[in-house]
Amino acid sequence: MDALEVTLAGDWSKRTDITIYSLKTINDNTASAAAIIPPGRDERALSFTPDATVENYGGSVRATLDLGGVTLGSISSLRKVLLHALTDSDRTQVNGGSAEFNTSQKTFTQELTLTSGSGGPFSWVAGVYYYNDLAKHYNFRVNGNPSVTAQIRSEAISGFAEGTYEISDALSVIGGVRYNSEKRELDSSRPTGTPRTVKSTRLP
Repeated sequence: MDALEVTLAGDWSKRTDITIYSLKTINDNTASAAAIIPPGRDERALSFTPDATVENYGGSVRATLDLGGVTLGSISSLRKVLLHALTDSDRTQVNGGSAEFNTSQKTFTQELTLTSGSGGPFSWVAGVYYYNDLAKHYNFRVNGNPSVTAQIRSEAISGFAEGTYEISDALSVIGGVRYNSEKRELDSSRPTGTPRTVKSTRLP
């Protein structure tokens, strides 16, 4: 069907390396006996080699449909990122502390547009956009002990329109409008204590 065009795309990657942050003591202060404090600004003392593994994958579906005079467009996208990292947290070569991170992020977006044809001096485009994101910070451990668990969910929807009128080959008038609504919700907890929920709504 010549009026319909569909494009599928996807990708996947996985990386494991030692590019995880490492901290340094302030003013060479430390409570660890026999600790080595490197003199250089960019030097660090570690009791083990840190490591990080990042897995990233996603896909999209892009479609256009010629309706005769206007074109309907759609872009659907889904992406997920997973991170596991282990790093030295006591800032010295003494085996005094470690931190383990596990995070994930899942993002879905959807866009629908209507675009005018190319005939005439006036052209326009209008559409809606939806965004949904969930980021989790789970199984965070300090020295092997469970610590903060948190997640934040973001959801947004917007509508937009833009028109262009060509007065001449050298002069055009462009006008547009956009509306956006966004909500976010944060949930966090520790092994001890009361879980906390924070909600926010932002309107234009």
